[in-house]
Amino acid sequence: MKWFDLEYAREIATRLEATRSTDARGRVSFSGWESHEYMTLITAILMATKEIPPLEKSRIVQKAIRTSARNGEVTADTVLREASRLEGRFVTKKKEPFVLASSLSISRFTKLPRFRLSGATITVAANLPPQFFREAERLRLDSPYSTRLETPDRYSRIRIAVRAASSEAAGEIALSRLDLFRAFINLFVNRSYGTPIMPTWPKPVNRVLAGPFHTLHEPSGKAASSTFWYSPSFDSEWSPYDLQKHEMVCISFIKNAYGALKKVSYRSKLEEWLVQYTKALDEADWYSSFLRLWNLLEQLVVVGRGDGNDVAIRRASFVWVDALFQRKVLKLLKEVRNQTVHSSRPETSEDLVLVHQLRNTVEMLLEFHLTRGGQFSSIEDVRTFLSHPPDERDLKIQLEITSAALRYRSRAK
Repeated sequence: MKWFDLEYAREIATRLEATRSTDARGRVSFSGWESHEYMTLITAILMATKEIPPLEKSRIVQKAIRTSARNGEVTADTVLREASRLEGRFVTKKKEPFVLASSLSISRFTKLPRFRLSGATITVAANLPPQFFREAERLRLDSPYSTRLETPDRYSRIRIAVRAASSEAAGEIALSRLDLFRAFINLFVNRSYGTPIMPTWPKPVNRVLAGPFHTLHEPSGKAASSTFWYSPSFDSEWSPYDLQKHEMVCISFIKNAYGALKKVSYRSKLEEWLVQYTKALDEADWYSSFLRLWNLLEQLVVVGRGDGNDVAIRRASFVWVDALFQRKVLKLLKEVRNQTVHSSRPETSEDLVLVHQLRNTVEMLLEFHLTRGGQFSSIEDVRTFLSHPPDERDLKIQLEITSAALRYRSRAK
């Protein structure tokens, strides 16, 4: 682990140390609401390796803080040393098999093959195996929200098998792979079959959603943990999407898209973007979908701190054939985005139209990264590529100037 900002870490640790106290029995505690704020800030600026899931990182840092306190003093150095030790122990810990059981809003009669996706094995079927079903039902019925967590009968069931160092890490990894799998399917459906019929009430743009309830199991089906995950915004009225008539084309798309993803040098980042894409369109709140899509667009075109206000628009429009027209569309959408952030107004059906307009560009950019990303050695090269002018004449002029500069430098040697 390492500090994102060492000086800031030292200041926060000093402030947290000032809230520490020890009772007569040697038990350590922190007083005041600000101590929780300091612990959260320390967790945020301590950077872990990619192998550590966010929830596991939080547990490691919180334990490192309390161990430092018991050993004498909370400082940036003592917290970092203990957190690094715990991180190393977690990374080298033997990984055990786990299976997440969930559901998808596609017809239960859909027949998909077993997929291998970023270290996970994904199985879609009409039903869960008996032992998985019994254990999942037991956990659901033990919950005070059992009725709200009931999965619609018409949904497909899905199992995501992963290997992880803990049940908590397994849950996070499996849920991420579930979202990545859904991202491929939703990208296929959204791009191939266009805008859905205008709903009469706010509902997600995505047709393929995760079910309301997710449980973690051992490979035998026995519950691996009493912990479960659920979707509080899930609506049982969301009908399953009929993927049966597109099964073979969808299967081919997923295989080709994942094959292309594996060739991209910034693969982990692109996986994150795909997950963000499907989560943005899971929202029934169209305001939220729109804002999350705009944030994703800026990441897809690699906007940096020093870039001007219109850089994202210029780079995003580059992937369109009619780049100049799309630039005008994106300028309008950016103005809507600014108004949405700084004002409050009632949601209307027009908001869904704006979401779809922005979605089109985000999906074009995702397809660009999947189909062309393997040509670039780094994400910085992508930024350079998208920064070119879209006009062919301007590109030729730029090429001539670059060639002239290359000839000049060659003679200089």
